[in-house]
Amino acid sequence: MRDVARAIHRAVLAGELGRRLEQDCEISELAGREGGGVFSVRVGGETYAVKVEPLGDGRGALH
Repeated sequence: MRDVARAIHRAVLAGELGRRLEQDCEISELAGREGGGVFSVRVGGETYAVKVEPLGDGRGALH
């Protein structure tokens, strides 16, 4: 979970949303399963859903 949260946080901060808001984000796990899950990401008063899915080679993709 910690690695997933770090990856989501990096993705948020690297994107336009992070540049615009320049705020920390709060990440909560909504549902988990082997290799992936659904997370709620709250940044600057806005809440987004992030889906993490395994790619099959040990990596994951953020959607």
